[in-house]
Amino acid sequence: MVKSAKFCTALLAMSISSISFGKDFNYSYLQASVGKSETDIEGESIDIDGDEVSLSAQFELSDNFAVGISYQDIDADFDIDGTAFGFGFGFFGPVADRTDFFGRVAFIDAEVDTIFGSTDDTGHELSLGIRHGLNDNFEVSASVGLL
Repeated sequence: MVKSAKFCTALLAMSISSISFGKDFNYSYLQASVGKSETDIEGESIDIDGDEVSLSAQFELSDNFAVGISYQDIDADFDIDGTAFGFGFGFFGPVADRTDFFGRVAFIDAEVDTIFGSTDDTGHELSLGIRHGLNDNFEVSASVGLL
């Protein structure tokens, strides 16, 4: 029991010392994007094309936490319009030199309007990912999400 406690203490000390050498990523940002979408309904000869605009911002609250907001607007064929608002909290921290783990938990409120009526729904988003600095000017990231 004493040996495993000493090993855990040594492992924790090594982890803390490696954290201080990691690259300092900036998790505060403002982002705007535009896009196009195309949806083909399987078994039917219907194509739905759409335009999308989204705005998002995130601001660091501390060394490991951030708060973020987002807005998305979609305008598609057949008078289909949609909007979504999001508000959430992010967390991040180093796992290796120049590499961070990050995640986000958000509340999403969405509405879709069609010629047949409208509907709205609320839900939650969970996303997890990893971010790595290739050098001082380039980085890569990968993430997965559940909505």
